[in-house]
Amino acid sequence: MKKWGVGVRVFLSCLAAVWVALVAAPASAQVTYTYVTAASTPANIETQVTCVAPAVCAAYTPGDVITVSFTTAAPLATNLANADISLLVTGYTVSDGVQTIVHTDPQARLHDFRVTTNGAGAITSSNIDIYRWRGVVAAGAFIDNIFLSNNAPEAYINGVCAVVVNGLAAASPADSCSAGGYDSNRLRLVGMAPGPWVMSVGLPTVTSLAPASGSLAGATSVVITGTNFVGVTGVTFGGVAAASYIVNSPTQITAVSPPGAALGAVDIVVTTGSGSNVNTPSDDYSYTPAVVPTLSEWAMILLALILGAAAVVTLQRRRLAV
Repeated sequence: MKKWGVGVRVFLSCLAAVWVALVAAPASAQVTYTYVTAASTPANIETQVTCVAPAVCAAYTPGDVITVSFTTAAPLATNLANADISLLVTGYTVSDGVQTIVHTDPQARLHDFRVTTNGAGAITSSNIDIYRWRGVVAAGAFIDNIFLSNNAPEAYINGVCAVVVNGLAAASPADSCSAGGYDSNRLRLVGMAPGPWVMSVGLPTVTSLAPASGSLAGATSVVITGTNFVGVTGVTFGGVAAASYIVNSPTQITAVSPPGAALGAVDIVVTTGSGSNVNTPSDDYSYTPAVVPTLSEWAMILLALILGAAAVVTLQRRRLAV
């Protein structure tokens, strides 16, 4: 009876793994894309002629760079062609050495957010336009702006908005700006050498295992749930490579356990190009004694085989009789 209890527990563990794989809500993954220009030179800087309130009095200096950084919940698709990804963007920060505009700023406006990617999913070109209202939202008001047009960067402070319009992106608000102009209050970075886009992913994390234990003999299918499973290069159980694994999504891996060296808990480690998960109790997997059928279980298996064979023989006889 005790062995039957173990069998039932193993069955229930497997059932739980299937349930988690089907209905558990995956944790989010985060991918960051960053663009940084070459350092500015005096030739890239246009200074203010005057500074009259409410304009901001400031100055760019040689060495300032334009930086654009944004995050998504998963890597961008491959072979995008100037595609609007604004609805995929979970956050952004743009800066130019003098100003910084972040997505949480109530005055910030995402006006345009389109990218082109290659066969590996890397960004090769972009049209990104971020505004910030300088106080009142109205035609004639001051705006700040950082944008990339086919990867060519530009930034200015104290521009003048000509028309309040809907933004170009799907996630744009209705009070963005278009056809901005300049007066003697504006300062500007222009003509800077573009930089490359770089994708980075945070360290992977493991938040749950289903099942969290299995036979010392190995061959247990384990659903690993976590974050940042992007570019996975290995999965190990106590330092031993998984017999096999499949990355189902950036938040889920299905791995088959290798044979264990001893009973007890080991760490499951997921490794990507960014590194490996930090050990926590959530990634502990326990090797348990291999379940060997008892004599009575072997007898039932044999009986099932005999009954199956008898059924086949009976069926053949009936067919011959016909």
